[in-house]
Amino acid sequence: MRKRYEEWLKQQPIYKTLVFQYGDKVLIHEYGAYKYLAVELGYQAWIAQEVKPCNQDN
Repeated sequence: MRKRYEEWLKQQPIYKTLVFQYGDKVLIHEYGAYKYLAVELGYQAWIAQEVKPCNQDN
């Protein structure tokens, strides 16, 4: 799931801003989380929209 998130994030206009702020290693993932809070928050939102409750009829 992380790979899909990273691929998606790289296609977003905000990615250039993240690289400007944090450098080319913006996607560092260590100790179970992304190093930069903005990227981690985006990932948590990504997971939340990807994972649906079992009782949801979609």
